[in-house]
Amino acid sequence: MSKAKVLFYSFIAAMCLFLPSGLKAEQLSDAVSISGQVRLRSEVDDRSFNSANKADNYSLLRTRIGLSMELADNVKSFVQFQDSRRLGSEPSTLGSTSNLDLHQGYIQLDNLLGATGLTMKAGRMEIAFGGERLIGPVGWSNVGRSFDGARLYYENPDVRAEVWGATLNDRYESNESRDNSIAGLDLEIGRKKAFAPRFYLIAERNNKRNPANDKMLSRQTFGVHLIGESSGFNYDIEAALQRGSLGAADISTSLFALDAGYRFNDRKSRLGFGLDYLSGDDNPADNKINTFNTLYATNHKFYGYMDYFTNIPAQTNGLGLVDIMLKAQTKLHPKVLLKGDFHIFRYAEDNAAGENSLGNELDLTLVFNTRKNYNAVLGFSVFSPGDAFKSLKGDETAYWLYSMLTVSF
Repeated sequence: MSKAKVLFYSFIAAMCLFLPSGLKAEQLSDAVSISGQVRLRSEVDDRSFNSANKADNYSLLRTRIGLSMELADNVKSFVQFQDSRRLGSEPSTLGSTSNLDLHQGYIQLDNLLGATGLTMKAGRMEIAFGGERLIGPVGWSNVGRSFDGARLYYENPDVRAEVWGATLNDRYESNESRDNSIAGLDLEIGRKKAFAPRFYLIAERNNKRNPANDKMLSRQTFGVHLIGESSGFNYDIEAALQRGSLGAADISTSLFALDAGYRFNDRKSRLGFGLDYLSGDDNPADNKINTFNTLYATNHKFYGYMDYFTNIPAQTNGLGLVDIMLKAQTKLHPKVLLKGDFHIFRYAEDNAAGENSLGNELDLTLVFNTRKNYNAVLGFSVFSPGDAFKSLKGDETAYWLYSMLTVSF
């Protein structure tokens, strides 16, 4: 029996412990609900910056099935299994590839200790904070991100406060010398439509002491996130500082992000402007780290759909990133949305050749929400490399297009 099946049946058995004696079939059906998603995405990938290379054509399938249970007062549980695959990856039409995994599986206790609004979740789960600039589940990914940990939060119409923690890597060693963990505090106050401030602290620690060339990481990220909307004008502002150490090197970095726009034509259209600044390091030999790390963010949402900057700082060579954006969207039909984003990418610090231009990217997206629980998306993107990117990737224009169908229940 596969590992996934063992986990599934073990979970069902554990949940039976919460079944009251004499539970009738109709009561059980009310307590248990099933959800799911099937998503198919086909891509034509010509992102090599070299016309001599043929475009790569492939299709990705993600299938999720979830089971929610509420079998006792204020006690809930959720388990979600997922199969993620590239179509045609099986060894043969009679072959099998083990892609099934536990994506989420947690217990939720509401009104903990009798306190209304106090909730605890523990287990394996998706976690998203704010706009997901630092912590997000990366829904675009064919796999998606999950965390193994616990969340304790209090929420009412005016305030939401949370403390959370997760284990990122457990080496199962007696002295836990190489475990990697993350924890945080998150506070939203006011929560008004025109002005909703959020404050947070994220602390990550990696006790890598063996082998000797590993470096111990201690990094703290402090931030503020402001969102609001009034009379058609809307904004999303986030600023963060990172402090700490990596081995003997001190960490001192910063992030600033702005997205402002105006909705008009009875809110059917929007024009917006965006600016992201992620600090870079102009002298990696000075035992100081000035490159901002986006941690576990959903970077696909922010830095261009062609995903040249999903792993920051690795994909920016430690030089940081400046992203200047122009955004527009309009409803062609009540259920059809057209979006266009134009990005101007730069290093925050010049490279060794004195260059900082990474290039420009245009993303066009057509979204169809014509039926309940059904969504279709068509996307086309083009990237024109700048001087700094040409030496790394190539000097020709890159293209990428996709179609995606999602059915949820």
